[in-house]
Amino acid sequence: MSCPLCGNERNDLFGGHEQTFNGSLILVVYVKCPKCGLIFQKNKLRPDYYVADYRKYLKDGSLEVREETLGKEAIHAETTMAFLKARGASPKRCLDVGSSAGLLLREIERKYGCEVLGIEMNDNFRQYSVDRGIPTVANFSGAPGKYDLITCVHTLEHQTEPMKFLWEIVERASGFLFFEVPFFRPTLPHHICFDMETFEKMLNRAGIKTVYKEEGYPTPLRIWGAA
Repeated sequence: MSCPLCGNERNDLFGGHEQTFNGSLILVVYVKCPKCGLIFQKNKLRPDYYVADYRKYLKDGSLEVREETLGKEAIHAETTMAFLKARGASPKRCLDVGSSAGLLLREIERKYGCEVLGIEMNDNFRQYSVDRGIPTVANFSGAPGKYDLITCVHTLEHQTEPMKFLWEIVERASGFLFFEVPFFRPTLPHHICFDMETFEKMLNRAGIKTVYKEEGYPTPLRIWGAA
């Protein structure tokens, strides 16, 4: 398959490992693009994977919103809020792409008193957010207009078509953007394994200018950008 960053058709085998999912042993194979250096899965996950199976992979077959998941999400929300505060954020309209149970948007709404909207593919997590007063839609078509803050936390690494995904985000951006991805973590749900170089290169190619970046193993990679 072609590189999802630069489109190069010839990619080198990088490595692979076996994982169990739904009772079956799956070989997850990664390749590396010799042109841009991006590491990504050789085989794309099917389009409905994150709707039907992702939560099962994480939670032993369950699609329910569990306390353990909420606890981890609360930690992400706390660290993201600290980052936003340090960058002097003052949004009036915020979009969170890959909003999960909506805990980050809840904190942003409380802190800044701004209009918020989440995009979340999973039906259970989207409904959990809506039931708690956080407006959440299933895809980009439900998020019209412009947003002066867009957040995307641990979502980009799951995309099989990341440039198309980023262009959808840039189309809605009228200010700052915050992205966070794990530092090189090959696992079935992660279609892409980033280091800072390929992470920044991908955002820049999509039209997102790097304002500030933060890295340090094993902490996630973070970029504060503008479009």
